[in-house]
Amino acid sequence: MRMQALCLVTFLICLIAINANQSVPSFLKFIGSYKYNTTDDGKITLKRYYSSHRITYKWTEAFMVCKSSGMRMALIETDDELNNLAAMGRQNGKLFEDKVFVDGYNLTVAEYDPDSDDSDGSENEPCYSMQKYRRGKLEIRHEKCNGKLNKFLCERTEIVDRYYEENRPGDDKIDVRATFFTYIGSFETKKYYASFELKAQSNNVPKICQSFGMQMVSPINQSEYDYLGSVLQKFNDEWNSVSIAGYRSDEKESEWVTSDGQLNYEMVWNRGEPNNHNGAENCVALKNMGLPKMNDIPCDFDFQFVCEYDESLSDVKVPSQIDPMFLKPLTSYKIGSTQKEIFVSLFDVDWTTANLVCRNYGMELYTPSSSTDDETLRKKLIEFADLSNPLHVGITSTGTEDVWYSFHTGKILDFDLEWAFKYANYYPSSDSCVTLRKASDAALRYSYDSVTCTNIMYNFICQKVVEVTEDEPNITSTLPA
Repeated sequence: MRMQALCLVTFLICLIAINANQSVPSFLKFIGSYKYNTTDDGKITLKRYYSSHRITYKWTEAFMVCKSSGMRMALIETDDELNNLAAMGRQNGKLFEDKVFVDGYNLTVAEYDPDSDDSDGSENEPCYSMQKYRRGKLEIRHEKCNGKLNKFLCERTEIVDRYYEENRPGDDKIDVRATFFTYIGSFETKKYYASFELKAQSNNVPKICQSFGMQMVSPINQSEYDYLGSVLQKFNDEWNSVSIAGYRSDEKESEWVTSDGQLNYEMVWNRGEPNNHNGAENCVALKNMGLPKMNDIPCDFDFQFVCEYDESLSDVKVPSQIDPMFLKPLTSYKIGSTQKEIFVSLFDVDWTTANLVCRNYGMELYTPSSSTDDETLRKKLIEFADLSNPLHVGITSTGTEDVWYSFHTGKILDFDLEWAFKYANYYPSSDSCVTLRKASDAALRYSYDSVTCTNIMYNFICQKVVEVTEDEPNITSTLPA
């Protein structure tokens, strides 16, 4: 039946191939890629996916359109590839919401819906579709080869150099700094990044900025202060008040200082400011009054803020030894070509501070690299009865629509998290950072929960990741406390 149907649309080859010239037709849109099959000589197989943009065909027509464009209909060969596509769907909320024609091989096909008006008999046909269902999961279903019109997915496969491909910006990664912050401009060697979405107390802003290798913005002279105000004006629709470095002097209430001493610029105050309301406004913020003007503010209230990255400064030195006052070793295990050493904190902090602590010791807040890594650690945690609960981990969706990714690398998770609560998909938008929580039932199994990135205090897990050679033993052990 499939071959008969294909004959009906052979004319499409002639119509499209005349102008294709092996280039991508304008009605196909690149949506991402999938890398697999690394060889000993440093090569890797790369699939690039192209989705039809606004046009629809029957399955057989779509199959031939891909072929005549120098590609083929996307052949979903493994569950890992399907999970990779699901991650793309989570990153782009509208992708795969509607049915998309694909080809399939050796995959589990979902049972057809007997109530569907076009499913009758399709379960016996060798044609397939893919669609996003529960919690972003993609399902493959049988389709009539010459049935209804739908969008479709093509792929182009090539062999590329592994080193080049792994070091270029990936389709499965998020620029973490650009996701958390908005780049607003630069002054001499400084670059400014504003946090318009995430708000924080002025007391906490320095450590949040440090988590990204930056500092809380602190103008060094009048020129920089005036320039900062001018660049913020370009984003007037996105901010109300942003906190900057500046604190009321202990010696003289009317003076404002930073760690370098008294401020070296004249502040333009808003009318009636500074007023030190209730004797508790010891920090400063620029308020959007059309023209930015200064207000004194409480140091423990949440405001938008600005960080600065100074390219002239060298990187922070990482301590060679982990301080046993802060972190203790928990366990170690091998995943693929990496050895993971896991440490747990001896104190509780909020999620952003946890990132900073791990970074300061040359590590990162724990993030599973795969579903195998995820299962390995969650099972091992059950062995430690005295662990604090919950525990911060390095997964966040900040700046995205339900896309969970590694805070350290920006890599989008290509597997589903096991959530502690069935309603995890309906968490408040402010709950964009993740913890591991131990269940209260007899199994004591750990699963994930979402929390706000600031002000929620828990212990946390750091990981040290070391590349190992294939001939090294597979080490799985519990480290001494």
